[in-house]
Amino acid sequence: MAQTIQIKRGMKAELTSYGVLKAGELGFCSDTKEVYIGDGTSNSMEGRCPGPKPRVQLQDSLAVCIT
Repeated sequence: MAQTIQIKRGMKAELTSYGVLKAGELGFCSDTKEVYIGDGTSNSMEGRCPGPKPRVQLQDSLAVCIT
């Protein structure tokens, strides 16, 4: 069975208006190219996607590519 991963995305002001992300929930700011992960009490910025082919190194073994 296929799994779907949904990421809240939008301008930074919109992501801020969503409030705190749930634990493990991802958020992507399309204007600043920032990636956030929620823990249920706060949103933690994990990285920023550079250039035209965004790639963010979140941790040593975890990377997110957005195309």
